Amino acid sequence: MPTSVVSGSVPLKIVRGPLVDEVHQQFASWIYQVIRVYKDKDHAEVEYTIGPIPIDDSDGKEVITRMMTNMVADKVFYTDSNGRDFLKRFT
Repeated sequence: MPTSVVSGSVPLKIVRGPLVDEVHQQFASWIYQVIRVYKDKDHAEVEYTIGPIPIDDSDGKEVITRMMTNMVADKVFYTDSNGRDFLKRFT
């Protein structure tokens, strides 16, 4: 199945607050993402909502988020599994 980019350029809505700053992004009518940076934390939180996934084209879909950054992380990053535990990952 060929790969297709839903959106390469997405408008941003930035919300700043006393405890957290957020970036809201709508990639398509069915893909929404919020990135949160808390003032007293050293990590970012990414929340995404997918669906309902359009099926009228009869193509299966796998949705991914690809992030690029200039952070120096020595090729190590962490993900969590729906709040279960952080997993150490390597690029």
